[in-house]
Amino acid sequence: MKWIRIATLLAALSAYAGCGTSPDSYYPMQEGTEWAYRVSVVSTRLDGKSGKLVTEKKETALSSTFLPKRDLAGKTVVPRKDVLDETQTSWTFLSKETGGISCIAFQVPDSAKPETFPVSSFLIRFPIKLGEKWDLTGISRLAGGQFFPMKASVESLKDDIQVPEGKFKMCMRVRSEAVKMFTVPPYGRVSVRVVGVHWYAPKAGLVKAIVNEESDNFELGTVKYTLERVKPKQ
Repeated sequence: MKWIRIATLLAALSAYAGCGTSPDSYYPMQEGTEWAYRVSVVSTRLDGKSGKLVTEKKETALSSTFLPKRDLAGKTVVPRKDVLDETQTSWTFLSKETGGISCIAFQVPDSAKPETFPVSSFLIRFPIKLGEKWDLTGISRLAGGQFFPMKASVESLKDDIQVPEGKFKMCMRVRSEAVKMFTVPPYGRVSVRVVGVHWYAPKAGLVKAIVNEESDNFELGTVKYTLERVKPKQ
C-alpha cells in the first residue's frame, strides 16, 4: 500500500502551460499515450530501539497510460492508469473544465469504486501565466494517505530539463507547498511539511518531479520522491 501512495500523491501535485502553446498542451491526455518514469525514493527515520538514523533507498518504475473517456460523477473524465513496479495499479480520473484540468477522483485495487477528492484539485489552471497561484489537494505518504490542502504557483516557463528520455526545453516549473497537522498512529499529532516541484514540457507532459515530505517526529522521519521520464518499454 505504501508504494501505491506514490502514484496517488503525485496525482495531486501537478500544473500548467506557457507562451505560444494551448493551455492544455503541457498535459496532453490522448487515449493510449503512455508516460514512463524512473522513481527514486529515499526515506530517513530514527530507529526507536537502536537510537540511530536509518536511511532506506529504493528505485522502481512507474508507467502512466491514458484510457478512453468515461462518465464519472456527472462529468466526462479521462482515466489515467498508473502502474508502479509492474505490480501495483491505481487510477486517477481527470476532467478538462473551463477553469483547467482537474483531478476529481482516484481508485486503488482494494476499492470497489473511485474515491472523489473532497474539493476540486486543479492540476492545470487556465489561463496560464507566470506567477499564477491556486489551491489543490495533496495526499501525504507520511500521514498514511490523508488529504490536505496545498498552495501551488508557476515559477518559470523557460526551464530546460535533462532526463533519461532526453532534453526538454522551455519547461514549466510548478511549486506546491503545505504544512499540516495530522493524527498519525502511533505517533499522535504530527506536523508534516510537503514541498513539490514539477516540470512540464510542451506537448510532452510531466517530465520530472521532486516531492519532499518532512515530519517533526524523528521516528516518522522524512521521505523524498524523484521522478524522471524514461522511454516506455516496447
